[in-house]
Amino acid sequence: MVNSWVKKIIGMPSNLWLRREFKVEYTEIKSIDIELTGRCNLNCKGCNHFSPIAEDGEISIVELQSDLIQLKKVLDKKIKSINLLGGEPLLNEDVVTIMELSRNIFPDTQILILTNGILLKNIDESFWNAAHKNNIKIEITKYPIKFDYDLVKKEGESRGVNVHFFGRSGFVQKTLFTLPIDLDGRQDEEESFRKCYMARSCVTLRKGRLYPCSYAAYMYRFNNYFGRNVPVTDKDSVSIYTSTKEEILHVLGNPIPLCKYCDLNKRTYGNKWEHSSLKEEEWT
Repeated sequence: MVNSWVKKIIGMPSNLWLRREFKVEYTEIKSIDIELTGRCNLNCKGCNHFSPIAEDGEISIVELQSDLIQLKKVLDKKIKSINLLGGEPLLNEDVVTIMELSRNIFPDTQILILTNGILLKNIDESFWNAAHKNNIKIEITKYPIKFDYDLVKKEGESRGVNVHFFGRSGFVQKTLFTLPIDLDGRQDEEESFRKCYMARSCVTLRKGRLYPCSYAAYMYRFNNYFGRNVPVTDKDSVSIYTSTKEEILHVLGNPIPLCKYCDLNKRTYGNKWEHSSLKEEEWT
């Protein structure tokens, strides 16, 4: 009983430890996640980007440049941080170009690369140079695998790069959590939103639209791979090209129709980390 409680607490996403008041107006975006590639070299069980079953790859640099310019135009000071992630972002061969592009458009915004760190061991020196020159922070999630994370961290720091371990992974062994999909959409939108660790925390940019969470942005991968039809409509996201700042913040700060398809009452934390076996049950 006690062990089960401790396991749940330790595995809980850190933002759920904080009191979140959803009655207040959403006025600032903590961070915007930009997926550089759907591919990953770890493919974790139940990944919330559905990377193990992703059939699409790298982001279009031309599309990204257009989206970043528009983001700056419509939101700019409302964005505290831009997260470049995956999949595994370092699998994108254009990662250095994307780092420089992002910094040129957002000269004053915090920019991070969220990575599992494995490819940093043999990465080209141009990556470290770009991270240092453009003041881009590297956040590494430590996984329970045979890999010298501390050495990689020191190598980055020796080049003047700000390298940290993501969340509590620097001192607590990485575990998995599940957020089951209710294929019948029987959940209460408001309740699901208030209980979700991604609410107001995992805003995702994809193809000119902002999604309140990665499930909304990448549910098509689940549908395509397993032949399902969990509905994602334009009401589950907002266009950065045709919407005002106020309209964007309203959509991102409130429940969306897809919230009916997340069964937060069955979520679990502190599960043993392991690779995906590509089974639907990992997400349902």
